[in-house]
Amino acid sequence: MRPRLEWEKTYLLAADYGESWGTPWDKVIDFDKSRLGFLGDCQATTLCCFLDACREVNIDQLKNLSFGGQSLWDTSAPPSGDRDARVFKATRFGEKAHGPPGKESYFMQALIRCFESLGAGGPPHGAIWSVDTESLGRAMRQLMRRTLIPDVGPGACDIGGASNTPEPTMLHELPGVACALGEIAYSPETALQHAQLSYRLAGSKDSLTIRTPACADSWKIEVPAGSYDVAAQFQNGQYPARSVPGQIIWPPFTPCRL
Repeated sequence: MRPRLEWEKTYLLAADYGESWGTPWDKVIDFDKSRLGFLGDCQATTLCCFLDACREVNIDQLKNLSFGGQSLWDTSAPPSGDRDARVFKATRFGEKAHGPPGKESYFMQALIRCFESLGAGGPPHGAIWSVDTESLGRAMRQLMRRTLIPDVGPGACDIGGASNTPEPTMLHELPGVACALGEIAYSPETALQHAQLSYRLAGSKDSLTIRTPACADSWKIEVPAGSYDVAAQFQNGQYPARSVPGQIIWPPFTPCRL
């Protein structure tokens, strides 16, 4: 991933950055200035930016910030009017962005999954599930936290940018039923390592989906949006059995605490 420099401003380093040692900043894009240019001269209400890049900071480069990165668009007027202008970032400040060799980055994989099924917001409009700027952000944060990057740990998605629109902007309609990220927990948390957690569609006679084996963490699930019977059982009777009949699990994320 090509990095970004951040020190009150964000600069994107192009793929050929560093080829010319005499003028290295010629290959640097001033993201903030470019974004303001787009917002100032474009009449579109929505501008989403997806920065799939490392966010490491090179101290030596930061000491020499008396330069002007190249702007992709110079504005002729300041931004005005209602704008929904979110910025989705592939990792936290100071960290690398990652991807498996020869495949899409983990950030891009998560983004695709959100537009395919996981990024909608409930409830649906009739039978239509829609992904909007707010639900997409919530889904990306949750999905990246669940992404275990080899030798690194859980991923992350930072979201910035401002919105002054009355409602989040609808970006995409899903072709069918949305899927949701759920999390089943039990209080006290120390009981989880002994709990048999389960769920199934509310009121159905389908077989239970059971977490095997038990572990000390909450159970993170992905299910079609709907109503579920959720339960916790204990073989040793050390903790009370609990259930939540008809738990509605809607996208992008629904927690269920037993």
